[in-house]
Amino acid sequence: MLIDVRTKNEYDDRHHDGAINIPLDASMASSINFPFEEEIILYCRSGARAEVAQHILKGKGYKNVSLLNNTGAY
Repeated sequence: MLIDVRTKNEYDDRHHDGAINIPLDASMASSINFPFEEEIILYCRSGARAEVAQHILKGKGYKNVSLLNNTGAY
């Protein structure tokens, strides 16, 4: 599962094919209800928000969470 954690406006402007948008905000943790064994790849523009999201998801019990290189390289 490829997740873009940027804002909806950033996602609408440009995103990776196949990515879904779940913005990093207060409701993010409750928005993700994938199986815990699901591979999750997170990205944002610089990587900072993706790192925060990774920490949140690992705290929720997801083990297979990784970061994609930042999207500034489009």
